[in-house]
Amino acid sequence: TWRYYISNPRHAARINRYPVIGITDAIGYDTSGNASALSASDITLDHRTRPADLSVNADVSSQAANGLDVDIEFGFGDLGVDVPEPIKRAILVLVAHWYAFRAEVMPSQQPVSLPAQYDRLIAPYRHRGLCA
Repeated sequence: TWRYYISNPRHAARINRYPVIGITDAIGYDTSGNASALSASDITLDHRTRPADLSVNADVSSQAANGLDVDIEFGFGDLGVDVPEPIKRAILVLVAHWYAFRAEVMPSQQPVSLPAQYDRLIAPYRHRGLCA
């Protein structure tokens, strides 16, 4: 779960993490700094897009620097079967690589390398950009 501080709740915010499960909590602040909880109908989260878009349906009139606090839950799910197969395979490849190169170099020089298969397997699930 991550907390996002949105300074201008009148505009849509982009959520650059993936995958989004949903919103767990949302608190809006008025111009006096008084907090009020927002309901699920006050916020729309389109997590089908990447990056996800969060927009506020309620009239949150805030002049504060961080006028809206939103807690968003990320992940694939609670069970191992929810994790995509390429990510499971990447973990196995990485552990096998580390096992093959154990005690070959000093601990201060770890990790020595990552296998090429690892980067290819996780590439579709990584978000790379100039700012994140």
